[in-house]
Amino acid sequence: MLRSQYIPHTIYSIAIVSLSIHLVNQRRTSSEERSRINAQLSILEPLTARFRSSTSSASIPTTEEVERLLKLARAGRNLHESIGGAGTTVVNKDEVIGWKEVMFGRKSSGELTPWEKKDLEESKSFVSFLSQTLARRLKY
Repeated sequence: MLRSQYIPHTIYSIAIVSLSIHLVNQRRTSSEERSRINAQLSILEPLTARFRSSTSSASIPTTEEVERLLKLARAGRNLHESIGGAGTTVVNKDEVIGWKEVMFGRKSSGELTPWEKKDLEESKSFVSFLSQTLARRLKY
């Protein structure tokens, strides 16, 4: 029976590397989360202070201003949302990307964008140029 003396060391090394990568990822994630929460607090604390200290109607923030600040505070949270089930991730609230789409690409809608049309025309002209050049060289 072939038994190597390095197999336990290999398994231990893989386990240690895996744990260290996981811990680094956790540290980065918690740091980003802490920064996001601090940013939200820096947006919302002055707003609450204005509401608490407002004695006249001139110092009360307008509804539009409150909605804008609340939207700004929620913006970071929307970027970090993800759904773990079935390997899908939410980039925007409207856009869900699954593993099938990552591996095989998106199905085209049938219409070409202006950039794709331009690329298609350039490639057609290049292919015709190459075929003409090749035909001329084969004649000689």
